[in-house]
Amino acid sequence: AHGVSVSSSGEVAIGGKDKKVHLYTLDGDALTSKGEYELAESVTCVAYSPDGAYLAAGDAKRQVYGWETATGEMKFDRWKYHAARITSLAWTPDSQYLASGSLDTNIYIWSVAKPMSKIKILGAHPSGVVTAVQWATDNTLYSAGYDGCVRTWDITYA
Repeated sequence: AHGVSVSSSGEVAIGGKDKKVHLYTLDGDALTSKGEYELAESVTCVAYSPDGAYLAAGDAKRQVYGWETATGEMKFDRWKYHAARITSLAWTPDSQYLASGSLDTNIYIWSVAKPMSKIKILGAHPSGVVTAVQWATDNTLYSAGYDGCVRTWDITYA
């Protein structure tokens, strides 16, 4: 598997080399298949929004996809500004923004309300890959990288 995420309602998403995000419901210790989403390339990471309304997935061809969990409808699929494989995804606590980190050393912050709007943090880890992103608050993002650093980013939205 290339990424696993569990929603607040007990749904499980597992990404794989087969270019699919496999969806399951979790009941105790049993998983029941619920369907799948297909991507253009191997899935590298997945993340449910904290409110469970969205599921995002990153792929090896540098693209981020997202679906509304209630309908299964694709909500965004043009989030492709990274220059390399997506390594990590994280939602703000209010589920309105998604941060993506990549092998390209950059971080992008995407808006659900304004899908073509983005915040760029170029060269976030200039001597190495962005390995992880995680929100502390809706305006404070942490990132980690191959450079051995954990960085704090104060985000202001337009």
